Amino acid sequence: PKPTYPAGSEASAKRAFDYSFDDASAKDASAKAGAADAPKETQAGTEDMAAQPKRGGINGIAAGIIGGVIALAAAGGLQFAGLLGAPGAGDSSSGGVSLDGVNSEIAALKSEIAGLKDTAGNNDASAKVDGLSSALDQVKTDVAALQSAIEQGGAGDTAGLAALADKVRQIETAVAALGQTGNTAPVDLGPLNEKLAGLDAAVKSAGETAKAQDGRLAALEQSVSQLSGKVEAQAGQPKVALAIAASALKAALDRGAPFAAELETFAAISPDAPEIAALRPYAETGVPTRAEIATEMPAAANAMVAASEPVDQNAGFLQNLLSSAQSLVRVRPIGAVEGAGAPEIVARMEVAVNQGDYAKALSEYDTLPEAVKAAGAEFAGKLKARIEVEKQVDALIASAMKA
Repeated sequence: PKPTYPAGSEASAKRAFDYSFDDASAKDASAKAGAADAPKETQAGTEDMAAQPKRGGINGIAAGIIGGVIALAAAGGLQFAGLLGAPGAGDSSSGGVSLDGVNSEIAALKSEIAGLKDTAGNNDASAKVDGLSSALDQVKTDVAALQSAIEQGGAGDTAGLAALADKVRQIETAVAALGQTGNTAPVDLGPLNEKLAGLDAAVKSAGETAKAQDGRLAALEQSVSQLSGKVEAQAGQPKVALAIAASALKAALDRGAPFAAELETFAAISPDAPEIAALRPYAETGVPTRAEIATEMPAAANAMVAASEPVDQNAGFLQNLLSSAQSLVRVRPIGAVEGAGAPEIVARMEVAVNQGDYAKALSEYDTLPEAVKAAGAEFAGKLKARIEVEKQVDALIASAMKA
């Protein structure tokens, strides 16, 4: 008769498949738990598994997976020997022992090995993975045969365990060879690391540039916000804006300075004003002030009076000398004198300029002979420019007040 083992107890049945093979520490704990009661042959197999060296990278993952397979196979052997609880032993309706949980674990590990094969870095590693996959298939077949023998309760137990132990040793040998193959052909990650370093530097540079751009954008947004506030305030008071622009234009005219900036400001507020086109020819240089025109009037009057006196081409030396002496001390009429001669007309023109009546001064100028007019043409042009600019600016101010 077969001896009775604690495997049939209810407590052992509840923990029949409560195994964990996630890492090497769990694997060592499981091996130590079974070492106390296991036969010497099983203990020797466990010590061999614990003595396997650690491997890094993909080979380390493969070693962990195969170690899980070995642990599962050892657990199945212990269950068969009665040292661990058999699955389903506590269920009276069950006719035998089930290793479906072990088969499921082996199938999952086989899938992971297949994925490892797909990511292997060389042909030798792929060949080793193929061999391990075949070995796993054989282990699965052996476990199925073991399950059948347990369910039938027949002989052949010792032979089945011996075959399973042999397969485990073959898998250990294959794992060791796979680790040696992986260590002799490491993957060169230097170029990839260089590219990653370059990419990291580029990302940092882009980040710094983005920060600088953010600062400039914030300053620009603040300026735009301030300008928008001013524009909105002016838009709410269009009459005030036009009046201010017209006043600035008038002030530039009174200074005799160029007024292009003031004119463009007014044009931005009221672009349809007809006076803008008439003022543009004078905006870059400006026009003389009334004080400057009054200061230039005496010299212009002397030039026009001198042009009105004909020069005798047949005069002798003494006559020419007398004419030169008279030019040093010129005598001309002053004030609103009567007469149709050039000196009298120039005198009345001078009076009108000093009084600020440029229109009357130009009317007197138009009655002069052409030779005399030519002598005073530049001065007359200044009078005309001043009259035109003042007229257009006054019209702009009037339209701004009406807007």
